[in-house]
Amino acid sequence: MNDTIRAILADIDVAHTRWESERAPHQVNGTPTDYRRWDELIADQNEEAAELLATIYGRLHDALTPPST
Repeated sequence: MNDTIRAILADIDVAHTRWESERAPHQVNGTPTDYRRWDELIADQNEEAAELLATIYGRLHDALTPPST
């Protein structure tokens, strides 16, 4: 597996682990316990996800685009 793809997968794993750890304390049986905090958390995670996807796209594009001569 290409080193760039390995690094991208590692970034995804780190982001997912962080998301899981932030989400868990605010739930009881899968139900949010503080709705205002929950909304803020979702908004933050959406922003982080968008940034992560932009980074992944850029890195994949760079890895898959042949160098110009």
